[in-house]
Amino acid sequence: MFAPVYGSYSNIAGKQEEIEMFDKLEDLLIRLEEILSELQEPDVASDPNRFRKLMKEQSELTPIVEAYKEYKACKQNIEESLELLNEESDEDMRELAKEELNESKASIRFPLKFSIIVKGVPEYTLTDPTFDRITIRLNPEFYGKDKLVIEKKENGSPEGYIQKIELGGKKTGYRINHNDLVKGGTLTFYK
Repeated sequence: MFAPVYGSYSNIAGKQEEIEMFDKLEDLLIRLEEILSELQEPDVASDPNRFRKLMKEQSELTPIVEAYKEYKACKQNIEESLELLNEESDEDMRELAKEELNESKASIRFPLKFSIIVKGVPEYTLTDPTFDRITIRLNPEFYGKDKLVIEKKENGSPEGYIQKIELGGKKTGYRINHNDLVKGGTLTFYK
């Protein structure tokens, strides 16, 4: 098991990409609920191929959906703390709201905007990120570094395909181990 990557947004290309990402995460949440419901049906249990397919999809979606739920809960806590700060006049309550706000901001789990394929191992399959640059805050106690930078650099590829990927200045492939990713410092996509 590996410790999760915690982070925050920084320099996101645009609100539209952010909206599209959260729409996709909502779709995954709905799909996971559908799968869990289907797995309760008697005809699924009697069809080993369908059962196996649904179980595989469930195992791939569950970590992503759980991270998204955690993210939504943290965002809700941040909004409530900000609202309390704006409305509360009692200094003790304001201090409590500030502490809650800082705690929520520090623990927000970032749903990565490049493709993550979960297969029961801490490994990612990288695809074209939808942002130009993002900085993810890391807990140095777990990772030995305080941030991971993911960036996209245009190299003038006429097709717009990724030409190479570098991690910490060294060429890497499209699949990457979680520990290598967070220790790499900077992940750069060249297009």
